[in-house]
Amino acid sequence: MKVLLVSLEYPPHSFGGVGSHVFHLSRALAERGIEVGVLSPGPVEAEKTEGNVRHFTTTIARIPGCKLLSFALKVPGCVQRIRGEFAFDIIHSHFGPCAFLSKRVLGSTPLIETAHGTHVGELLALRPLKRLLPKEVLGKFCLYPVLAFLDLLAYRKSVRIIAVSELARQEVCRYGKGLLQKTVIVPNGIQLSEFSLEVTPWVRRNEETRIRCLTVAFMQARKGLDYLLEALSLINDKRVLLTIVGDGPHFGRLKKLADLLGITDRVSFRGRLTRSAVREEFRNSQLFVLPSLWEGQGIVFLEAMASGLPIVATRIPGVNGMLEDQVNALLVPPRDSRALAEAIQKLVASPELRLELASEGLKRVRQFDWNQLVDRIISLYSLAREGKGEK
Repeated sequence: MKVLLVSLEYPPHSFGGVGSHVFHLSRALAERGIEVGVLSPGPVEAEKTEGNVRHFTTTIARIPGCKLLSFALKVPGCVQRIRGEFAFDIIHSHFGPCAFLSKRVLGSTPLIETAHGTHVGELLALRPLKRLLPKEVLGKFCLYPVLAFLDLLAYRKSVRIIAVSELARQEVCRYGKGLLQKTVIVPNGIQLSEFSLEVTPWVRRNEETRIRCLTVAFMQARKGLDYLLEALSLINDKRVLLTIVGDGPHFGRLKKLADLLGITDRVSFRGRLTRSAVREEFRNSQLFVLPSLWEGQGIVFLEAMASGLPIVATRIPGVNGMLEDQVNALLVPPRDSRALAEAIQKLVASPELRLELASEGLKRVRQFDWNQLVDRIISLYSLAREGKGEK
């Protein structure tokens, strides 16, 4: 079987949550003997084989907010070109880039779409507006209706929709109840072999000089990082330090906010790091914090659990089934800096609670191993090829 994965994000040119998902899916499929091609944006029109995966890239407009639309407009031509050298049996699209594939281009090839969430769902979570950058207000509220239309086109053309969570499945249904019957849930996964799968020594210790909190995120409004900085400023214990890994449009704004709050000596902005460097940050931390306003599922929480860290997060639908309050995480209301500070302080004060949450996280994360999840996706591919994609 030959599969073409199509995604706006894919390393090394982009590595967000969707990019991480597609990267690990491509490797897991290849390990099962599936021939895999990936189409994604890149600096030049090119093809490169990496780890038994053929990576095709195409150039797109780099205008903020217009990347997905630009990519979607180029995908039909790219698919026709790639078919001549890589005769794929399945097209597996991620987050809408195949919206403009016509019946003529698709032919008899089944299209499967993975919904990592929807643009409508994300848009509804972005409040208050004063926490957005001016260009985000313009871009998201003007362009997201267009991107939501891409979602709809992609869902209608697909023989099967894979939702990464119950939230994603519910958001797909916003586009029409009829889509429910062809939507199944296969959660995000991670490659467990890349992680220690044991509680880090730092979690067990009541360190006298520092308590290191870690967050890993693309710096955009929906990650709620301004609430995290405000929470840190409310914590009087100067041992509590915060390391933020990642870049994005809010990088400069968040650095200014840290300065305004007087916590620059307690916050380290590490920027974008390699995957091995990120895993090292996990190993050197005592707890993981991410107060997102919206997540389709949140792969980084799986990575934190696999690294043996206790978690502080927000009580949002996207973490249901993955994080459970007082079991493997402490969950607080979104947009509540004070509650966030109190949860962090609770973990700082109790190595026993840190160990308990981290241990439960290690048990739960094993159900999200790509080596198990990939078999469910391959089964969907086989059904689609047999003409059984839709119920």
